[in-house]
Amino acid sequence: MLKSNPTNPFLLRNYGQFLHEVEKDVAKAEEYYGRAVLVSPGDGEVLSLYGKLIWEMHRDQDRAQSYFDQAVQASPSNCYCNSSYMWTIPEAVRTGLDRRQGSRDSRSDSDTAAIISMSLGARTRPYL
Repeated sequence: MLKSNPTNPFLLRNYGQFLHEVEKDVAKAEEYYGRAVLVSPGDGEVLSLYGKLIWEMHRDQDRAQSYFDQAVQASPSNCYCNSSYMWTIPEAVRTGLDRRQGSRDSRSDSDTAAIISMSLGARTRPYL
């Protein structure tokens, strides 16, 4: 189907999602998400999916955040796009844990909240 319609953003996004979530082929998923973004740069869902992949694959918070920001701007009422900021929280919280011993380090709960707040950016700080 993609061969007959290689610029269809819906097909590109869905195939990228299939490659990412089912086949676990993140390199190919990145290619298809990237193509979908080029064809449809205002699609908040594909921007969110691509940001999630960038975060998971490269741990590039600035680049992922850029896609998450674009997703929210493109689709401000889409709950999936608005929740895309949450993808970076687990890593931020894990920095407050000692991975070797499974115990908390010397950071307090307020320090952990500050880490989460910084990972989310200024957009969500009023809600913490």
